[in-house]
Amino acid sequence: MLPTVADHLVARLGELGITEFFGVPGDFNFNICAAIEASDRARWIGCCNELNAGYAADGYARLKGFGAAVTTMGVGELSAINAIAGAYAEHVPVFKISGTPAKVVQEGRIPIHHTLGTGDYDVFQRIYASVTGAQAKLTAENAAAEIERLIGVAFTERRPVYINLPADVCRQRIAGYQPKFAPSVPDPTVIREVVDEITALLARARRPLIIVDAKVMRFGLRNEIRVFVEKSNLPVATLVMGKSVIDEQHPNFIGTYNGQLIAPETSRLVENADLLLAFGCLLNDMNSAAFTVNFDSAKTVDIQQNYVDVRRTRYDNVPMKELLVSLTETVEPHKESVPSVRPALGAPSGKDGSAKLTADHLYRRLQAFIQSGDTVMVDTGTLAMGAMGFRLPSDVEYHNQGFWMSVGYATPATLGAGLAAPHRRLLLFTGDGSHQLTAQEISNMLRYGLKPIIVLLNNNGYTIERYLCDDPETPFNDIAQWNYTKLPEAFGAQDAFVAQARTVGEFDQVLGRAAKSGKFVYIEIFLDRMDAPQLLHEVRAHRERLYGIKSE
Repeated sequence: MLPTVADHLVARLGELGITEFFGVPGDFNFNICAAIEASDRARWIGCCNELNAGYAADGYARLKGFGAAVTTMGVGELSAINAIAGAYAEHVPVFKISGTPAKVVQEGRIPIHHTLGTGDYDVFQRIYASVTGAQAKLTAENAAAEIERLIGVAFTERRPVYINLPADVCRQRIAGYQPKFAPSVPDPTVIREVVDEITALLARARRPLIIVDAKVMRFGLRNEIRVFVEKSNLPVATLVMGKSVIDEQHPNFIGTYNGQLIAPETSRLVENADLLLAFGCLLNDMNSAAFTVNFDSAKTVDIQQNYVDVRRTRYDNVPMKELLVSLTETVEPHKESVPSVRPALGAPSGKDGSAKLTADHLYRRLQAFIQSGDTVMVDTGTLAMGAMGFRLPSDVEYHNQGFWMSVGYATPATLGAGLAAPHRRLLLFTGDGSHQLTAQEISNMLRYGLKPIIVLLNNNGYTIERYLCDDPETPFNDIAQWNYTKLPEAFGAQDAFVAQARTVGEFDQVLGRAAKSGKFVYIEIFLDRMDAPQLLHEVRAHRERLYGIKSE
């Protein structure tokens, strides 16, 4: 007997590695939830709201390849759309599944709840068309083909996709058969032509260099880029959004490139290179140091997921993976030794333990605390600015929403990341302003047995916004003061390690105890509200370039 549409969808996404579905139940998605719970491979993960479910699915997809978020129509899907837009901006493939009323209700244009009262049942799908790579309204007749089409878009573009699944269609038997999506085979002649051109450029270059960014991570090409780096023996840097895509302890790694804002030695090497091989770069203001990162097209080979620009000549339909494999087979090792570059952040200073905790010590100490094998989730704000300078240990998954930069992203994303890779130690670095938006998901970390180490920076409001606005003292950047260390207990923690730190010694002590506790850890630390990493001071100095307006 053929499966129902909902059962087929759940099973097919399971074949992509999606074993957790994040969402909030609603009367139009009950049949989807039931299909998830009936599966022997899938698990329903109930979140506190739909926005958080979208963030969690995003965090899950970053570690596992793909994610899924389930909401009801209208109220639920509009709540989640911010998270899906962020996934679109940052090439994170999330399957956004919306449960909608039965076909007879939709075709009758009945003004049922959760609608706008106009009888237009396609309006929310049209809204999602702007923030997803593809959309489909499933029927029993088209489901097999449409699901494969959406999988193809999610796979080839690494974009979220939208599924409109009516309640009655969920239970209908799927009609027909559709071959499973398989990537198209690229033209080997074109790949050979591109490889030959890049090889010739490398042979003539005296100071070639590799730049790697986020899309290499999204397309699962960490191993391929490592093998290419080792075969070519070229120095390699990442942009900020590409942190951890290459082992930052690798002898060929020369640092994180962010113009002149983080590591001057790295910047000098990148900007003096006579050939840049740029893999999967996503340039935006924050990933390019207020657009001071400037890749000269005359000396840059821009390699994206499906095309290559070689010195102003574009080659389409050239997949990055196939190109990397072929290029690795062909490239000759560069004979020059790779320069050694000092980390942007040194070891923690030997300050008196009674000294007030400052940003300078904080980021050095957090860098030292990260271990090989960790998953590190960093929220938008001052913490992300300071973490840009981390030199990470080997085998670290580092994630920050560096393009969409939605405040509050990291707490729910930590839930998703922890469920995607439960064997890894899980760290969350978040600020008080960010945390207040989505702190409820602590309850689900506890509910599903996760034991993250959470470091909450309390600097009395939106410090990053204080640096970006004209008047840092303006009151709109103030926030309510919470008793943060009471949150774990309020959210159901039975045996958590909870602590506060105001001094260097206190912070060092609680981090040491946290690492050995084996418990859910929640540490609140205190900094003065204008104490921020040097990078944020530099960003303030470049506000005119960022925003195109002059301060009065």
